Amino acid sequence: RHQPSTEAEPAPQILTVSPDHHVSAVPAALFPRRALPTAAIHVARKNVRMDIVRRRALRAALVSGDGATIVAALTSVDVESCPQFVGDALALAVAQNADGAHQLAARCATVLRERSWDGDAELATQLDAASDTATPPALAAIRVDLDDVAELLESGSGDDGWINLLNGETWAADVLDNYLEIIDDEPDFDDTSEWLPVPPPGGNAGYRDMERFIENLNNTQMADRLSIAINGKGAFRRFKDVLERSPDLEDDWYTFSTERRRGRARSWLAREGYRAEAR
Repeated sequence: RHQPSTEAEPAPQILTVSPDHHVSAVPAALFPRRALPTAAIHVARKNVRMDIVRRRALRAALVSGDGATIVAALTSVDVESCPQFVGDALALAVAQNADGAHQLAARCATVLRERSWDGDAELATQLDAASDTATPPALAAIRVDLDDVAELLESGSGDDGWINLLNGETWAADVLDNYLEIIDDEPDFDDTSEWLPVPPPGGNAGYRDMERFIENLNNTQMADRLSIAINGKGAFRRFKDVLERSPDLEDDWYTFSTERRRGRARSWLAREGYRAEAR
């Protein structure tokens, strides 16, 4: 286990987005407490940790569809902490030949291969193919959100799910029941040209994620508390209750869990013959 860093935390910054999608960092002290710009996102985490607000900033850049904006947003992101999330954004930036995108994509692909979690090899190959350094995988593209696919695969409801191959919409069986109470037009899920069935959640991947997260903690006291929390029924609830008392650690868990879930969703899609594209 590594010793905690003794480096001073950087001053809080504001990420501002200009009308032409340029992202820049400005010291938060320059803004009055009650006069923060509406397009600003406050970032005040240790070093360059990928926390929730930075994820939102990168997601907003991805939604913009502009490669230069994506690359600019990545300047404050630690690629090593979240290469699954970063890689999806970089694939779009590389496709647009945005300045700096190819170098970042190569670095991200290296991180993915070295880490070698579920879905990492598939994304690394996709990034290489986008940069014309590898043959594109023989996978059909779906404009689907991997977080939505992960939710279907690991929701814990025990129900089936479906992905619309035409528009990337995801349906869970329990949601469908509520939908049919309002509208009688049930989608034809037997039409495999339009729908990809998702099997009911199985296994205990989420529990193994908690165990792995605890094993990598530097804080032995918190690791012991979390180890106790995940014993017995109600493990997930108790685990999250403990994390809520430590916001920084809670953000770390969110990043870790999202990476694991997105990777498993990507790996499952690849086995089915598909790859995800940003919506």
